Amino acid sequence: MIVAEPVFGQGFNAFAVLGPRYGATDGLATAHNELIDLWSSSGAGAAAGYLAIVAGAAAAGFPRRTDPWQLAAAAAVVAFFMASSFNVQSPFIAVTAPTWVVVGYGIGRPRSATEGDSSP
Repeated sequence: MIVAEPVFGQGFNAFAVLGPRYGATDGLATAHNELIDLWSSSGAGAAAGYLAIVAGAAAAGFPRRTDPWQLAAAAAVVAFFMASSFNVQSPFIAVTAPTWVVVGYGIGRPRSATEGDSSP
């Protein structure tokens, strides 16, 4: 599916309909990998954006190990990325909601004047 339409993808949620045409098991709703599923349905831009979110959160959070919320945000994105490598997680609100709440708060939370900047 990616080779046939790499730039724009096949369309939202197309794997469930078009997957068997490309060799997927009939009835399989996703590609069982978030990156492949995003790329096949939404194109290279969506796949690149997903990788940019993962890399950006890791780059922003892991160097600031003294801030537990920044570290939690980075770890949540990396854990989501790893889990999504084996099964698409984005349709499950029980997985995505806590992940993005931790990420949103960890990155965007207000800091008090006494916290200062812990960046290297």
